[in-house]
Amino acid sequence: MKVIGILGGIASGKSTVASLFRNQGAVVADADQIGHQVLRDEATKHEIREKFGSDVFQIDGEVDRRQLAAKVFGGDDLSRKRLAELEKITHPRIKTRLQALIQATMDTPGGPPPALILDAALLVRAGWSDICDNLVFIDSPLEQRLQRSRQRGWSDSEFSAREAAQEKLKEKRELSDYIIRNGGDLVELDQQVEHYWRERVLSPTS
Repeated sequence: MKVIGILGGIASGKSTVASLFRNQGAVVADADQIGHQVLRDEATKHEIREKFGSDVFQIDGEVDRRQLAAKVFGGDDLSRKRLAELEKITHPRIKTRLQALIQATMDTPGGPPPALILDAALLVRAGWSDICDNLVFIDSPLEQRLQRSRQRGWSDSEFSAREAAQEKLKEKRELSDYIIRNGGDLVELDQQVEHYWRERVLSPTS
């Protein structure tokens, strides 16, 4: 089983590509979803409360992700310091869960699937790329990415702040083994995913 990491800029279509890989027979590990699970962990919440205060929590005691994001994605030096503190709390826990999921998938009765796709926004920065066999970069035009982020309810300044918190696109592209271009329609994107799956995953020489 190959572990394939998906790289790309904010709103580049990484999750869409991961879903198309799922249609080919891959298992998808969504680091964002796992991150949400980690934020519900009592030990994680305790550390976050100590570092960021009670105002980043909802009445029910769960982390208010919008309030927390507002503190760490401000774009200034204080926000960057807070982001680093949050990552120290969450990233090791997310990696542990990712590794457990990979192992469980490899131990699937009847044999593992051909590939597990790791969809993680901070794949390289968090040190999760070292558990991947290959890295695929999703190349999408800036204006399309901005449009998708607006559909999520993000302002352009929030988009810029989140993008700045990640690795440079040039660095991600250079680290990748393969590029999938997401500038057309879904059919074209699916064809590229199918080609990669056939040539790089199912091929005995890949």
